[in-house]
Amino acid sequence: MNEQDLQDLYKTLLQSNRQAFDGEAYDVAYHTLMAALHCTRLLAHVPYVLEVERLATEQLAFIDAHHPEYEHSTESASKRSHHSVFLTLAREANVISLILKTKEQ
Repeated sequence: MNEQDLQDLYKTLLQSNRQAFDGEAYDVAYHTLMAALHCTRLLAHVPYVLEVERLATEQLAFIDAHHPEYEHSTESASKRSHHSVFLTLAREANVISLILKTKEQ
C-alpha cells in the first residue's frame, strides 16, 4: 500500500471511529482507532500517532464520565484487575510516538 492510500485509510478509519463512538458502539470505535494506529506505524508520522493517543484518552474520559458501566470503562476494567483497552491503546500510541521521535534524531 502506498503512502497516500495509507493516509486515506487512516482518515477513513478516524471517520468510522467518530461515527461508531457517537453511536455508542464503543467496541467498534476502539477497533477502528486501533486500526488507525496501525496505519500510523506504517506511515511513521508522529502527529497522526499523537492524534490517536489524544482520541483514545478523550474517548475513555467520556466513557468514564457517562458510561462507567461499559465493560471497558476504567471502573469496569479495574473490577477485573485490568486496564481499559482505551488506556492500553493510548499508552501504545505514546510508546510508538517515542520510538518514532527517537528514530528521527
